[in-house]
Amino acid sequence: MMSREAICGAVLAGGRSRRMGSVPKTHRRLGGPTLVAHAIGRLRPQVGRLLVVANDPLPDGLPGDLAVVPDGLPDRPG
Repeated sequence: MMSREAICGAVLAGGRSRRMGSVPKTHRRLGGPTLVAHAIGRLRPQVGRLLVVANDPLPDGLPGDLAVVPDGLPDRPG
């Protein structure tokens, strides 16, 4: 079995968020926390490194060691 440290996880939150009312996925809330915070909370214990694909700034209060990668495709299709 691979060690947790050998695994890199990714939260996909790029694109234009059209199906979410054009509110960036990094800022859409579910209950109190943002969707991206929920995803990070579930993935973080399972992986050694974690990155977020997002075009918008991450909200405050998330771990500072996250790598943020922009959606690099033209027109941000996600």
